[in-house]
Amino acid sequence: MQLTDFVGEQVAFQCDGNSQHIAKALSSTKGWNTSMENCGIGDNPSSNNATGFNALPAGYCADRCINFGFVAYFRTATQEENYRTWGRGLFFDMAIMGRGNDEQYLAFSVRCLRN
Repeated sequence: MQLTDFVGEQVAFQCDGNSQHIAKALSSTKGWNTSMENCGIGDNPSSNNATGFNALPAGYCADRCINFGFVAYFRTATQEENYRTWGRGLFFDMAIMGRGNDEQYLAFSVRCLRN
């Protein structure tokens, strides 16, 4: 939440002046499927990655790995009951960074931070 709040507060990282439309600013310029959705990651990806976060569309893995080019999911440190964790997701055709609660056995991307 700290990342999305900080990026959303910076006008330079907003698409169309909307503080929730920050997905393009967090996403890499390569690897995303094409989208015609205004402010979607796949709409003119050469304008992505204003923050340098460089999220790659690595998909996710369960029994097999899927959705390369469509999504970048990141697991957070927030854990729920019943082996579920919170995560954040970037989708090729969306302007926002989504939030979801998923099973821990799913393999998502991890972004490491230095203290």
